[in-house]
Amino acid sequence: MNITDEALRSIEDRFGWCSSWAIWADPDGTAKSGIEDISVFDFQKHPDHREIIHSRYFLVGLNVSGEINRGSFSNFHSDSKRSQDYKMRHAFRGTPLWGAYMTDILKNFPEMSSAKVREHVRNNPQTLKEQFENFQEEIDILCEEKPNIIAMGGLTYDLLRSGFANEYRLLRITHYSHYISPSMYRQEVHDRLGLEQAH
Repeated sequence: MNITDEALRSIEDRFGWCSSWAIWADPDGTAKSGIEDISVFDFQKHPDHREIIHSRYFLVGLNVSGEINRGSFSNFHSDSKRSQDYKMRHAFRGTPLWGAYMTDILKNFPEMSSAKVREHVRNNPQTLKEQFENFQEEIDILCEEKPNIIAMGGLTYDLLRSGFANEYRLLRITHYSHYISPSMYRQEVHDRLGLEQAH
């Protein structure tokens, strides 16, 4: 599903601070180089990227691990040296996931510990309900047809299944921060989703 100009403006206004698209700059030397470059979302400078973004797939993380303050669509494009975001670039390039919409199911809740996130969700059911409403709004803005929703990580999958199992096709992949090499992560993602390897 291609993104209309109106939908792009709406999603940036409402959720640009916590979302992104599965496009990254090419690496320049090291495996992590260029991962933080959000100039790829300057669609006047990169009109080809504007044509690539789509909502056929939603790639969904759990929550941000820290504050995001580098501008629209900078989530999943961290400038931290500890970030593992580069594994997604390696895994998704050359597949239907490239250009897909990316978001977190829990917004505005920076926390690195998934155990603390789980506890927060368990103790705040009303907050989770509001987060589900936000997620549905993202779908409503971007999609005329139902997207395929890919949960990155087990807890994300469990939350999405509790709120949307009867509404959308849900798939699960390992979270990119898992201790795994980029090549092994790419292979695992492709195997789980039935994607053909692109070389």
